[in-house]
Order: sequence, then structure tokens, then C-alpha cells
Amino acid sequence: MVKLPPSPPYPRKKTQYPLYRRLSGLQGQSGQVQKTPTPHWDSIPELYNPQQVSIPTMLSQPWLDGTKIYLTFERPAFLSARKAQAAFSTLNKIWHSTAYSTQTKLCIFNTNMKAVLLYGRETWKNSKSIIAMLQVFTNKCLRKILRIFWLDQIMNIALWKRTNQPRIDLQIRKRKWGWLGHKLRKSSDDIARQALEWNPQGKQGRGRPKNTWQRMVLKEAKGVNKTWAEIKADAKNRVRWKILVEALCSATE
Repeated sequence: MVKLPPSPPYPRKKTQYPLYRRLSGLQGQSGQVQKTPTPHWDSIPELYNPQQVSIPTMLSQPWLDGTKIYLTFERPAFLSARKAQAAFSTLNKIWHSTAYSTQTKLCIFNTNMKAVLLYGRETWKNSKSIIAMLQVFTNKCLRKILRIFWLDQIMNIALWKRTNQPRIDLQIRKRKWGWLGHKLRKSSDDIARQALEWNPQGKQGRGRPKNTWQRMVLKEAKGVNKTWAEIKADAKNRVRWKILVEALCSATE
């Protein structure tokens, strides 16, 4: 039997991994998937302090792909929902128990999960995607408390009325305007009071101006025909301010 010569060492075709693996740093230089997972959010808190690390430095990290960059800028809302989900899961025995009434379960939900979910939300810029994420999580928890399964078709408006729960955006707006009135009543030397009227100088870049927290407040005030000067004047009177907040947070939309 004639023995054939060995075949020449042809270059081996490099395995093409999906884009998310190549961008997230899970693929090594040799083309093999590394066993080291992507760094966890809580293991790199220094990346989210703008006083320590600049934005270009943060975006230059090799493990940051498009999805993780999106979650980086919306990290507070993402972590709040995750912490509230963990707190809700630890009380599964209470939600499934028949020894507690529905009213008691809703009180526990408001004092434990809502406090974690909406902590500090009055000072954040809220987008439609963030509001939708928080509202979906709240609806899911309420349906689990009332034992409403996916076969039971019930509208969200009926769910809120049944549990006496306002919309998430109205709760956030009430917290925001309550915090705003508290800061407007402070002296003019207070740093938080000065930050409300701080106007950064510089040339604006191309494109539509970014939506800021102050612009969102002025837009909401415009809905009740209020200017910034009138808002500062009403903040000095607690009775008028309470009427203004009730008019802003009424579910008329």
C-alpha cells in the first residue's frame, strides 16, 4: 500500500463569532471564547464617577458594547429595578400566602418595593423608556399580588383602580415637584438652590438640544400656564404650592 505524503498545512479558517461576543470582549486574540465573564456593574463603580474618569475613557473600555453603554447612562434606573426585583422575590412566601389580606400585601409593596424603585427618582431625567420599564415592573408585581395570570385579561387602568395605585410617572412628578419646592424655599446661598438656575456657558453643538431636567420642569409648568418666576413665587407659599402640585399631578393626560 502506497503511503501518501502529508497534506500541506493550510491556514485554518478563523471562527467568526457573533458581533456581541466580539464587542463585549468575550473573545480572546486567539479566536477562542474566554471563560472570564464580562465585569459586573457593581465591580467597577469608578467608571461612573465623572469626577474621576472622563466619558471618553469610560467608552474606551473594551468590554463596553452598544447595549452596555446604553445601560451605563441609564444605570440608576436599571439598578433600581433590579434591586426592587430582588426585594420582591425575597417576599414570595408573603405574596403566595392566604393568611395576609390583599390590603396588607399592597402596604408591604408600597413601603418596601416602591421605596427602592423610586429612590432618588425626583432628581433624575426620566425618559419614556425608563418610565415604561418602571411601569411594566410595577404592573407585573401587582398582578402577582392579586394572582392575576396571563389567561385573565385585565386592563392596566382596571388594575390600578383595583389596587388604588397611581401611575408611575405621576408619582415621580409629585416627588420631583415636592423636592423642587423644598429647594426653592432655601436661601440663595444654598448650592442646590443655585444649581436650579445654573446656565452653563459655551457653544451648542449641532442637532436638537438635549432634554434636561430643568427643561422637563419648565415643560410641565407650561401645561398649567406657569412661568419660572411664578413657580419661584408660589414656592414661598405652601398652600399655593400644594394646589400647584395637585394640578400638575392630576391624571388628566
